[in-house]
Amino acid sequence: MLPDRPEQASCDCHNTVYWNRSGQLTDLGLPFGAKSTTFGAMNESGVIAGTAAFEAPGSVTHAIRWDRRDRPTDLGTLPGGSWSMAGRINARGAVVGGAETADHATHAVYWDPAGQPTIWVPCPEPPGVLPPT
Repeated sequence: MLPDRPEQASCDCHNTVYWNRSGQLTDLGLPFGAKSTTFGAMNESGVIAGTAAFEAPGSVTHAIRWDRRDRPTDLGTLPGGSWSMAGRINARGAVVGGAETADHATHAVYWDPAGQPTIWVPCPEPPGVLPPT
């Protein structure tokens, strides 16, 4: 683990936060006007994947990735879909999770390190915790 990056990360049910090895707490805030965020996973480089919830007509969530400088990237939704969520992140910063498509089908999704999504297979229901990548 890097000395200035998370040893632990958690969600306080409103904002995703992390503690570094010195015990300093960092709150990642509410990016892009989100009403809350949840922690998904953190890689060995300290890049964090999570999910942001937005108030809109209905409930909308987006997969989010925070870089080592705590800058968020909204990974968005699939075309026509209303939600996405992050489950895991690998050493290169690629994120896996789930998302809805325009036909309301749930799919496993791989977002490459540049944030470009690839739809994998349909899922029978929204994914919870996905296996490590």
